[in-house]
Amino acid sequence: MNKIGKPEVFFIILIAIIGIGAMFQPALLRYLFLVLAASFAYRVIRPQKGEEKHRWLNMLGVGIGLLGFIFIHPA
Repeated sequence: MNKIGKPEVFFIILIAIIGIGAMFQPALLRYLFLVLAASFAYRVIRPQKGEEKHRWLNMLGVGIGLLGFIFIHPA
């Protein structure tokens, strides 16, 4: 099993904090998608060994995250 690096742990903790906050404050849902896009962008810039072939999938994650950030407007 591959070890998780410090940046991945940072993104997981940040996603968990914003996700819990979004349950109480729906306006934070937009920023959850922004953090998800940033985490996928990190994987595009610095891929792990052996996962370079899945770069298109990470770019798809960046696109979905940014679209979610742009189009979600909670009331």
